[in-house]
Amino acid sequence: MCTALLLFCLVAATALNSYAGVAGKGGGLNAGSMLKSNGPNTAIANNKAAGALNKTKSFAGNGLSSLTISSGTLSPVFATGTTSYSATVANSVSSITVIRQSGPLTISATAAATNITSNSATLGYTLSDDGGEVVVEQGVIYGTSPNPTLGDGGDHVFFLGNDVGTFSGTVTGLTSKTTYYVRGFAENESGGSYGPQITFTTPDQAPVVTATAAAINYYGGFPAVSIASAVTITDADDTYLQSVTVLGANSLFGDILSVPVTGNLSGSFSGSTLTISGNGTAAQYQAALNALTFQTNGSQFGSRTISVSASDGILSTPYVTVANINVIAPPTLTTAAATSIGQYSAVVGYTITNPANLSISDQGIVYSHQNTTPTLADTKVTSFSSPITISNVFYPLTY
Repeated sequence: MCTALLLFCLVAATALNSYAGVAGKGGGLNAGSMLKSNGPNTAIANNKAAGALNKTKSFAGNGLSSLTISSGTLSPVFATGTTSYSATVANSVSSITVIRQSGPLTISATAAATNITSNSATLGYTLSDDGGEVVVEQGVIYGTSPNPTLGDGGDHVFFLGNDVGTFSGTVTGLTSKTTYYVRGFAENESGGSYGPQITFTTPDQAPVVTATAAAINYYGGFPAVSIASAVTITDADDTYLQSVTVLGANSLFGDILSVPVTGNLSGSFSGSTLTISGNGTAAQYQAALNALTFQTNGSQFGSRTISVSASDGILSTPYVTVANINVIAPPTLTTAAATSIGQYSAVVGYTITNPANLSISDQGIVYSHQNTTPTLADTKVTSFSSPITISNVFYPLTY
């Protein structure tokens, strides 16, 4: 009798392989005998002693479904998970055939999606058994319909991994606010297998507000000024926005923020906050903001910071500064009572209060014979000093 020890490190996969022993000089399996495979792998038998054949063969995986020999007795009887076997054959046997049948590919888990953003996610799976064959390809397949399948033009394939094990990777180019269905997959020479299906939903993508903050000097009590002409608003996944909030930091009594609104938009101002609301496009909201004005009728001077946030009804942008306003007290003018009044002349003085120390380009007196409230259109006497002597004076006024 001759005992052939077959040791399987079950880590490869072929559907059906035969191994033939080449007879030695005595007609039996003697020293120097070689076992050859008709599959993708070759095994060499090295005899430790005459009459004993030792053979080691590696496979990809432990997915065998059966193991038999053409002659003799296999010990132990085939059992899943067993990797070492002995074959007992008669001395007269010149060859034996070892037949193994592959088992199925097994994807034991499709991992839950992680690191989910509006356009990307990390996906993964576990290939626990390669079916006893070389894996041709493996990865995850995902799409917007249940049970995504290889070859379906509407699904996406992400190749990942190259053997038994757990693998993960990040897919990009996803669409926001969309539910995706995912399955792990693997294929060997005998066929393919899918893992369990999981789902995930990408979140909403917030609007985007961009602006270059304008630096504005505003004289208290003057007419309203435009402050946000350079603001832009976009939204990649929503046709309509629901609101824009304009916040005036350090706002004081008398400050007013306003916009002209049209169509479905409306505006309301309370305290230091202007709210624009309604079902409007990003372009409509941007047009409203570009016409945003600031004015103060109060006497509280100093800095104001104006910021804007947009909302699509689900997500809001962080506040973006659109203007830094310095509210300055304007110069004040007081006309002094006329003195040294003669038949055709008088001396008139004035006082300028300039708390912000502003640069003054022109100053003096205006007067008229007919107009009780003279303007620069009437007679003007420019002078950077006071008092001023004027002739033919009626109704003088400083400017």
